[in-house]
Amino acid sequence: MRSLVVLLLTLQTVLVCSLSDDYFRKWMGWQWNDRLSKTNKILKVLKDISKKIDSIESDQGDKNGYIGCFLDDSSRQLPYNYKNLGEGINLAKCRENCKGYKYVGLQYRVQCFCGNRLEKTRYKQKPESDCNMRCPGELSRICGSAGRNSVYLGMNQI
Repeated sequence: MRSLVVLLLTLQTVLVCSLSDDYFRKWMGWQWNDRLSKTNKILKVLKDISKKIDSIESDQGDKNGYIGCFLDDSSRQLPYNYKNLGEGINLAKCRENCKGYKYVGLQYRVQCFCGNRLEKTRYKQKPESDCNMRCPGELSRICGSAGRNSVYLGMNQI
């Protein structure tokens, strides 16, 4: 899908560049402005499609299902099935706790949250450095931090 968008954007660029030649503009006459207007509309639609593709791809996560570090607050980005898994917390235990949910969030070293939707307007993605607390039961994994979720795809999503 992405290669189709890139191809269409490339064709649009070639079309606009070739139409910018003065001789060609005179030959096209009044049609120049109409074609340029339509080309710009197509370009806007293609950019919108590309943004939606990027959004879909970012929700798919990496090979472990990791999506990113996200802001959280008391209203909760992932509001279901909260559990403090204590010092034994790891991704597998959180996924087990969140069976049936699309997303899991590891937060503040020991907390596990579940949800089916990532609301990215209110709970924006943050730099990876904001999630900086290691999981006590899996030291190679980050378990968010205060007010930050390390978000992964749930068990049935990977």
